[in-house]
Amino acid sequence: MTEFTQSLGKEERVKSKATIDKLFKEGKSIFVYPLKFIYIIQEKRKTSDESYVFGVTIPKRLHRKAVTRNLLKRRVREAYRKNKPELTVSSLSENQQCVFMYVHVDKQVSESKAIEKTIVRINKKLEQALSL
Repeated sequence: MTEFTQSLGKEERVKSKATIDKLFKEGKSIFVYPLKFIYIIQEKRKTSDESYVFGVTIPKRLHRKAVTRNLLKRRVREAYRKNKPELTVSSLSENQQCVFMYVHVDKQVSESKAIEKTIVRINKKLEQALSL
């Protein structure tokens, strides 16, 4: 991973449809209400030097209005950005990359603090899973 900054750049986001499809087909999941966390460990791509690449999805059937989905995505991304230093120390090798997706599964619009607490708990569970 590159030097830690408080920013959240494009290179840290999942953009490939093939990677997203693989993530949902083969990925392992961790559930901490109100977020489902799906992840896979794969070889790093030549184009990316990031150890962690992520995405956020909000099901349209749970939140019909785009405004609500965008609000929740912003809250999840901000909570991840604030708590990503915990992920920098891990048991990933130099040529491995952890690709993951946060899925908001609650019908209610979650508060920022609740989402942040959930992401901290998910990060701890992920670290435990990677250290095995």
